[in-house]
Amino acid sequence: MVYIILEMLIIYFCYFQELLVPLINLGNRLLALLYWEEPAKSVVFCFIFAGIIYCGWLAYVFAFLLIFFATNMMLARHFSGGNPINELKVTVPPPMNKMEQLLAVQTAISQAEELVQEGNVILLKIHGLLLSIFPQNWIPRCGNY
Repeated sequence: MVYIILEMLIIYFCYFQELLVPLINLGNRLLALLYWEEPAKSVVFCFIFAGIIYCGWLAYVFAFLLIFFATNMMLARHFSGGNPINELKVTVPPPMNKMEQLLAVQTAISQAEELVQEGNVILLKIHGLLLSIFPQNWIPRCGNY
């Protein structure tokens, strides 16, 4: 029973990893812009986003991206004839014995717990910042603190 559950978890992880490939590629491209691997592209990216932020078009760009993704999905559905994807290539990890599988699951669960704890800390910090209020007697003065 445990062996079947472990196999299912490994297969679901492989599916999840395969489905995240486009996001990973996008992240790698953004990191290339961040590390200035191609300075011309990074400069253009900075100027475009500085202009968008300066003009106050950030909300419009977000709405446009949502409409673009929805249109892209509709066009992909239309041109595929409504047929679902028949194949999804998944690389299966090498076979492991039961002890190795249990250790892999245990490390995955501990990593997930750490991520949840870090997420909770971040959410608590954001909550504290959003609910904090300046003191009523706070008056900015030049040189006098």
